[in-house]
Amino acid sequence: MNHIPGGVNPDQITDDSKISPKNGFLDPRTAKTDISVSRVVVLPAPFERTTSFLKGTSKAPEAILSASHQVELYDPISKSETIAQVIHTASPLDNFSELPTSSYLDCLRKETLRYLGMNKLVAIIGGEHTISLASWQAYQQRFPKLGLLQLDAHADLRNSYEGNRYSHASVMRRILETEPYQVTAVGIRSFCQEEAEIYAKGSVTLFEGRQLVNGNSWIDRVIDTLPEHVYITIDVDVFDPSVVPAVGTPEPGGLSWWQMIELLERLTASRRVVGFDLVELCPSDTLAYAEFSCAKLIYLLICMILCRSGLYLPNRDVKKNKKAHPKKLEK
Repeated sequence: MNHIPGGVNPDQITDDSKISPKNGFLDPRTAKTDISVSRVVVLPAPFERTTSFLKGTSKAPEAILSASHQVELYDPISKSETIAQVIHTASPLDNFSELPTSSYLDCLRKETLRYLGMNKLVAIIGGEHTISLASWQAYQQRFPKLGLLQLDAHADLRNSYEGNRYSHASVMRRILETEPYQVTAVGIRSFCQEEAEIYAKGSVTLFEGRQLVNGNSWIDRVIDTLPEHVYITIDVDVFDPSVVPAVGTPEPGGLSWWQMIELLERLTASRRVVGFDLVELCPSDTLAYAEFSCAKLIYLLICMILCRSGLYLPNRDVKKNKKAHPKKLEK
């Protein structure tokens, strides 16, 4: 039997039949949703090791799950409130936080692949941006001609930062080393000379933040760069701080809420989004609306992907899952 470096058995990373997180996404009962009838797995990955300004991204998954209980469930696409019933919340991948970074990423990659093997849409909640390397590698293994849409304020293309090749500031450089089919970066408004030289080579199709100011005509140009299958990594500092202020490395001048929604609506209508992660929230007791915004964004994106890809049909899926959510919460 193969083991991940550090002595972790990849076949025993989690046992969804025995372990549930304290909070399910949208509803505490989603932690108990039978995974065999679920369409979506929300996978918390509270990894934090290289944050370089504000700390606390390891607390983001729990904060987002808790805030998600306040999200209204009505989805205007399916015109129902039932999508929550096909979402399974996995156990947080937090038992391996003391492993070397490469070993933790290997655990996350294998766990993501496990759910992909069950034909689930996997939505990963970080944690620092470093985790995106693992989830990307899992999806890339499943979809060889996969495009990556990076929504971010920062390039994250340094070869290393503070001596660490697995820094959150280097995650896109590591992803480029996997030879992705296409990478498009949107919202970037902070990068160094080293990163500017990579952009100049054309390795990444860049849409800087200042290009997105006047109208939304840029959205179609972004979509035109992407292939049929797309993975999205959302660093929430892509937003203007007025929308999501609680991030590890805030930058002024980001996307508005409605720009983000318009982008995702058009993208999911014309491409097959196969998975996504959301990272770099840094929860604050005085800025709770930040984690609520993240929770709502995750839910809306799940709704868009399921409904527009035909993966979710309310009458069919609710009938299958009628036992997954009893009328009363279990004590």
